[in-house]
Amino acid sequence: MTNRKPNPLASLVTLLTLCCTAVFALPSAPAPPGRTTGFEELKAGPLTTITDRVGRWTSNGKDAEIHNAHRHSGRQCLRINGGKARTCELEIARGYRDAHQLRFWAERWTRRTPFEFRIHALAEGTWQQVYNGDKRIKIGGFLTKVQVDLPEKTEKLRFICTSPEKSGIMIDDLKLSQPTPMAVHEAGVHWLQTPVLLGQPANPLAQIRITTSGSLEPLTVKELT
Repeated sequence: MTNRKPNPLASLVTLLTLCCTAVFALPSAPAPPGRTTGFEELKAGPLTTITDRVGRWTSNGKDAEIHNAHRHSGRQCLRINGGKARTCELEIARGYRDAHQLRFWAERWTRRTPFEFRIHALAEGTWQQVYNGDKRIKIGGFLTKVQVDLPEKTEKLRFICTSPEKSGIMIDDLKLSQPTPMAVHEAGVHWLQTPVLLGQPANPLAQIRITTSGSLEPLTVKELT
């Protein structure tokens, strides 16, 4: 019988393969404060002036509508109709004008061109573009989650879409999030199962994963023990 010397490299690979993910769960923090609308309490039909939990929506009765044939959740959504520079505005409810982020789910109606989708914000008397979704909004299924950082003291939002007639863009589950201090929800080590390459000065062995929320008073990783 031939005595084989242990292969230290093979032993290291085996050790890494047997390692599992270690996760250290921390107490759950409450969801960031804010207001959400799914357009559920609004009457379906052309949009002129209506008010819901996030503020007052206005349009000209032709450019946008509360649409009850499609939705991301619930029964209906906001649709900006097809055509050139179709527009609707949201005057944010008082008490939520310190919102730091806008979030919603969106669906492009058709792959036909042209397609442009922009969001402008009014803050301290000045309008500025805060989002360009021309190449980001996916077709069908409310597959696009939009997250937009807002300027301080944003008072109004303007949604503008150019698309073929009888198409447009649909928006649902819109939320205005208010700023909160950063909190750590979960931290863990994920051991990688990858070959160790000879001759390489460094080989990845693990990833550190930290899940956080909030942006105020940002935390910094200073030491790993």
